[in-house]
Amino acid sequence: MALFVDPELREQINEICIIWDGVEEKIKYSERITNEVSLPSINELRYAGRRLIDALNISFKDEISAEDKKEFYSFLLEAKHFCVRAEHDAIDSIVLFIDSRLNEIIREFGIVLINQVFPKFSEMKKKINDANHIITRSRKERDSRTELYNDIFKSLSDGLLDMYNDLLISEEIIKAHIEEVQKKEKKDKLWHMIQLVIGYGIGVIGIIVGIIGYI
Repeated sequence: MALFVDPELREQINEICIIWDGVEEKIKYSERITNEVSLPSINELRYAGRRLIDALNISFKDEISAEDKKEFYSFLLEAKHFCVRAEHDAIDSIVLFIDSRLNEIIREFGIVLINQVFPKFSEMKKKINDANHIITRSRKERDSRTELYNDIFKSLSDGLLDMYNDLLISEEIIKAHIEEVQKKEKKDKLWHMIQLVIGYGIGVIGIIVGIIGYI
């Protein structure tokens, strides 16, 4: 158990705990938005947990060799990497879901009507486009990946999620507006038909009256 008094060990475990807590926060965000569990994130955490158990098994040995210690820290490093990937997967799921929903809403209602009801739509779409761009950059800039994903999550927590929730409310308003327009169009069409029938009836009556007068 002497390993647990090692300052380097305490620092690494503390770092893993901090990352793990951050992953759980982002997974909860993802679940709230998508109404689904982020399975890629959960799987990465499962792999991380496995590596932590592997490390603990080494620590329970009566005698720990230099090779054991090297493997122990290797397992901790792998656990950390799995946690980081879990965090990134959770953020990816949020961005992908919101982007997909925005595109669905655009196809269903059109930009003009959406902007009339929800003026922040263009700003929100730009934030999502920026997030997608950062995700693409992170695939190439591996050394900066953590910072890039932190930027994405900051954008999400600094208003993007609130915008999305407001958009959901606006979507219901848009649907109600369209329903009212359709009702009005239906009513106007019915009234137009009535006017045509009345006009046709008056015309027929006029013809009949004319014929009677001629007789």
